Amino acid sequence: MVIAGAVGVYYYSQQSSGGTKPTNQFNVVVDLAGVTGDLGFNDLGVLGAQEAKQQLGVNTTYVQLPDPSQATSILQSEAASGKYNLIITIGFEWLSALNSTAPQYPNQKFVIFDAIPIVAHPNILAVYYAANESSALAGVLAAAYTKTHKIGIVLGIDTPVLYGFAIGFVYGVRWYENMTHTGPDTVQAYFTGSFTDPSKGQAAANTFISNGADVIWAAAGGTGLGAIDAVQAYNQQHPNNPIWAVGVDTDQSFLVPGQMITSVLKHVDNTIVSVIQTAKAGNFHSGVELGDLANGLVGIANLNSLNQTLAFGVAGGKFTTAQENSIYAAQSALLNSQTYQNVLNSYVSVLTSQITSGHVTIPYPQSRSDYNHWAQVYNLQTN
Repeated sequence: MVIAGAVGVYYYSQQSSGGTKPTNQFNVVVDLAGVTGDLGFNDLGVLGAQEAKQQLGVNTTYVQLPDPSQATSILQSEAASGKYNLIITIGFEWLSALNSTAPQYPNQKFVIFDAIPIVAHPNILAVYYAANESSALAGVLAAAYTKTHKIGIVLGIDTPVLYGFAIGFVYGVRWYENMTHTGPDTVQAYFTGSFTDPSKGQAAANTFISNGADVIWAAAGGTGLGAIDAVQAYNQQHPNNPIWAVGVDTDQSFLVPGQMITSVLKHVDNTIVSVIQTAKAGNFHSGVELGDLANGLVGIANLNSLNQTLAFGVAGGKFTTAQENSIYAAQSALLNSQTYQNVLNSYVSVLTSQITSGHVTIPYPQSRSDYNHWAQVYNLQTN
């Protein structure tokens, strides 16, 4: 897979053009599984569609899934229309519908992100991210910043995508402890059962905080926004003894600038451009593509990702320029601090090199039983 260039700053206010497929036009639909507008995972899908339109001259449109029960009817309708050279689905929520639809339309090319079909189909490309690798780097930062030696992970639905997040994160915590002869930290994970209920995320985070956790990772989509709110509320009440948040998918530090030590990133937009570029060139292939630290499709937040998110938000009316400058000042002060830079240079960069060189392999469980096994190995308390 050819990796696309830097993230653009295009936003959206409505669906881009669709319609009947002209003979000389490459048409793509991007199907989203969740809400947009929070600068999160699904916004990356829209951004990727916009970037592909700008960079490659393709005709892109996107569809939001109103309810999981409608996934099959949406895919069936899209495939039957004959309009699209490529149908891209974002999120594991599309997997069952895709498994049933793809065999009925063998000439239609499909892509799914964040899920792998149990049975391979010659017209499906699955894009999966090594979230275990990037999460491990975030775990290093969490272990370096905790003072209470208690860390909480707020998760969404019980699914393999999140198994990799949680196990990778606790791996990073234990790796840092081993390197620095510190700890042991108590690391707890809680599956809230939702990606769309901020109240559940807030309740889970508050439970962790009341039990002494001073680092909270919100890896739960919209539910995670409530967990980040809980960190912000605590810090407003305890300005002299702040706690830390960790974000997911995009750089979420704009939510609590100066209070989020990192975000675990998936460069979904870059990947969409790459997939479309390859398919447009006539080189579509089925199978599984992995986005990892080595090819730059996962990572953790830095000043570049902060700038990209802020530009994205300003273009979409999420922030004013004054707010952009205020957010940047607070977050860059944290990222440029001597403490932070020492952790990056002495530990995060070392683990990154170990992972990309193959010296370290981090488990990515694909079943609940495997997840439970590795949770026990790394002493992760989980529900």
